[in-house]
Amino acid sequence: MRRRGFTLIELLVVIAIIGVLVALLLPAVQAAREAARRIQCGNNLKNIGLGIQNYASAKNYLPYSTPYAGSSANDCEGNLVVNYDTTAVEYIGPGRCSELDKTGRTGKGWITELLPYLEQQPLYERFKSGLAFEGNFTLAKGMRRNDPANPIVREAIATPLSLLACPSDQSAGKPAQNLFWFININAAPTSYKGVAGDTVVGESLPVRFNADWGSTPDCHDKTGCNGVIWRTTWFQKVQLKSISDGTSNTLAVGESIVELDLHSVAYFSDGDWASTNAQLNFSPDSEAQSSATWAADNWYDLRGFRSRHPGGVHFAMVDGSVQFLNAIIEHKTYRALSTRAGGEVVSLQ
Repeated sequence: MRRRGFTLIELLVVIAIIGVLVALLLPAVQAAREAARRIQCGNNLKNIGLGIQNYASAKNYLPYSTPYAGSSANDCEGNLVVNYDTTAVEYIGPGRCSELDKTGRTGKGWITELLPYLEQQPLYERFKSGLAFEGNFTLAKGMRRNDPANPIVREAIATPLSLLACPSDQSAGKPAQNLFWFININAAPTSYKGVAGDTVVGESLPVRFNADWGSTPDCHDKTGCNGVIWRTTWFQKVQLKSISDGTSNTLAVGESIVELDLHSVAYFSDGDWASTNAQLNFSPDSEAQSSATWAADNWYDLRGFRSRHPGGVHFAMVDGSVQFLNAIIEHKTYRALSTRAGGEVVSLQ
């Protein structure tokens, strides 16, 4: 008996049908994968939020960042305080800087401070044993940036943690050498930044987001920000009782995209905070791709919160809960959620 095989036309039809089915299924597969990544990202923030809660219960204040020495050995970041009632910047005097100098202007970030509460005590001890928490950052001691002969801290600063990397952000999962303050040095990045409040960033620079978008004066390198975590909180450790807007209504930590904010060194106090002055999810990918140096040159426009998730950004609230804010949230509402004691009438409940 003669067997009949496929004709060429039949084979082409079958291949075409398979192609159509693959085209139909691929978006569903990609959506399922993104849904899984989004869940994991939310879980990361949930664990960070719980770590913050446990830290606050033990210490009576939220984890803080330690400022680093400024452009010279005599410059002390944080010795100026922003007064939003008078819109003035005031000098708090040299005594506070002298107090800080007993340990050092080390640049230790709040994430490093939180490590023991994230089940990362061994990593914290590696930093400590390498004397990362002593001396001044710019003088080759604090965080040992300029001390290549100290491999302990160099290895610690380059240690990536899956907890700190959103799986939807491909630029977050491995050490980089193009992050601010650690150029040509392996440094682990973070997808998650403390919420400094709604301060404008780079007030005197040609910023895209001006006073209409954020509070002035710029507080990011001073004391007195209206959020809960910024780079000089050593001078003003935020207690839970000071969050009069409510811990469930105040943003604590949110997502960022490493390649669009090169201030993202995970364990350093100028790599672990962002502001809500920029529109939520402002992500100028096309501009950043137009020039290899664009993200570095326009850093003051990029210190906001954003994600690779369609439609919005995850935040851990001060009470430890996690919220997914829609990217089209009204900007005044978004800013109000970032202040700890602004007295705004706003709620996510």
